[in-house]
Amino acid sequence: MGASVTNGVWHDELKRVIELDKEDLGIPGDSGINVSEVHAELLQPVALRRRDLFACVESAAGRVCKAELQGVKSPHMYVRRHRGPDGALRLRAAHLPTVHEMTPEESNRHKAMKEFLARTCQAAGLTMKADRPTKNRSARPDVTVFADGGVNLGCEAQFSNASPSTVLRRSRAHTADGLVSNWITHNDTFTSSTGRTGC
Repeated sequence: MGASVTNGVWHDELKRVIELDKEDLGIPGDSGINVSEVHAELLQPVALRRRDLFACVESAAGRVCKAELQGVKSPHMYVRRHRGPDGALRLRAAHLPTVHEMTPEESNRHKAMKEFLARTCQAAGLTMKADRPTKNRSARPDVTVFADGGVNLGCEAQFSNASPSTVLRRSRAHTADGLVSNWITHNDTFTSSTGRTGC
């Protein structure tokens, strides 16, 4: 791999750097690669694609990436549209957060919360399923509650820190599948991207 690219990502399947500042994404016309398809793939939600499909160019080249040194950013990337000072929309790459590994304490709390929800639903005569993929498979809530009147809940038992982007992404996936997001946490300072505190 040659010199680093200021604004780009490494495409793990194509085994090449995608240059986001270029209209053709830096892909030669004779490469046989459909640039439009790659462009659509870049903007696909992380929940609908391989998390490791796009990687940091520096990391992929074996170089040290400053964003990863703090331990909170992974080498995996996502791409979003960003409006610059001139008003033009451009593609920008950003690091995904590191995947949180649940501690034994969090795991026990998580299991207890699922059991609590199951007992509560049973007492109320409601049907629930744990870790059930949604109809479009874009999300897998911790617990799905099937309520009367067609209002179904996607319940998330959250006992670790979650970034606003994570909350927003998972909530949007629930909405796309016809679920109302219900975030449950033991921490009254936990605030979602909508500014609401978990119940």
